Amino acid sequence: MSNDVSIFDQNQLPAHLQGNQTNSATDAMITQGESIPKISIKGKQFALKTKDSVTKLADIGVPIKVIVLAIDPPNKHVAKSYFEGDYTGASENPDCSSANGVVPDHWVESPQHTACATCPMNVFGAKKNNKGKDIRPCSDHKRLIVAQVGNIDGDVAAVQVPVMSLKNLSRFGRQLAKHNCSPNAVVTELSFDQDAEYPQLVFTPAGFLSEEDYNKATARAESSELQDLLHAEPVAAAPLGGAAELGESKSNGVDFTALASPAKTPDQELAERLEEEAPAAKVLTTTAKAGAFTLEQFLAKPGWTEEKLVAQGYAEYK
Repeated sequence: MSNDVSIFDQNQLPAHLQGNQTNSATDAMITQGESIPKISIKGKQFALKTKDSVTKLADIGVPIKVIVLAIDPPNKHVAKSYFEGDYTGASENPDCSSANGVVPDHWVESPQHTACATCPMNVFGAKKNNKGKDIRPCSDHKRLIVAQVGNIDGDVAAVQVPVMSLKNLSRFGRQLAKHNCSPNAVVTELSFDQDAEYPQLVFTPAGFLSEEDYNKATARAESSELQDLLHAEPVAAAPLGGAAELGESKSNGVDFTALASPAKTPDQELAERLEEEAPAAKVLTTTAKAGAFTLEQFLAKPGWTEEKLVAQGYAEYK
């Protein structure tokens, strides 16, 4: 049922109201963002999911091309999701989540903590999986708000970038930043790492937009429609790296820090060093320590990454 009020059908306010701006009461009414279609990556196949249907966008393993208009959350933070039990993909909503990576979402009935940074479920080893292995129960992700190539003014969709794809997203962001190019200035090809046993996204600049399309994409990216979809960090929270760093990281209205990784933990630094020391072929296989547990089973659990498997001795590069 629509809530549009007929008095607005004429698209013009009375003369004495023209020029007025909305106030805090208007903003207070808006507690939920608009729901937009999602692009699924399940089974290494891109598909558009709405509340009513699922539409295949490409065959299994085949890339698609999009225009990235925005990144959510729009800073170095990552969104977070926590499931009380083992995640099977069947759950509609996580037991706790944070769209801005700072505090739990307002709809969460039983938050695990008041702040993500100090949440006990955001620590590696906080729980064990069904094989008795330590895990970090709360998993990270980001969202890309994308438009269809050739239809920038059309419907947008969200692509969730899971934790195992965040490193590739960071590489893409650094590549764009090196050339002082914003995401909405290029066509981005989304593909899958064919060597990975699970859907791991790869991001490739596939071409520049024309001047006309770039102007359209920039206007769309900066519109209130798009900005209302993003989950900015609360005003009371201090930005990572300081306000000056964030201010200097913007180009054409797009925040490059949104494509960068959060601050590295000691475990992540160790994992990156181990990865650099890995053989050039970088084919990851399980070790005897993993027993009958496969790579796919390991990586299906929140908190496990290729780097963590190597660091813990459950996998090695050959």
